[in-house]
Amino acid sequence: MSGVSEVTIRKDPRYLESKKMLHRNHGSASSLASLTVERHIGEKEKLQQEEKIRIAQGAAKPLEPNDKIIIASGTVLLFFANHVKVDFQITVITSALNV
Repeated sequence: MSGVSEVTIRKDPRYLESKKMLHRNHGSASSLASLTVERHIGEKEKLQQEEKIRIAQGAAKPLEPNDKIIIASGTVLLFFANHVKVDFQITVITSALNV
């Protein structure tokens, strides 16, 4: 089916694990790239700021007076909270302390 031998399929994960490229589990394997350290929010805020501002502005367009919105955590939503400009009342619900 995959065009390689059963031995190759069994040996390659062991080799990749020995090189710290994946983690083998019973019946599966996970890339170690997905287990990377999360960047600090202060660092993430500085990345792709123009895109985050455009997303925030676009997300604010459908808002209408007396709307109720929930803002979750994350840098894009932080930009939304800090850059959305409305000249009417809305209710915002959030558990993010930085919003």
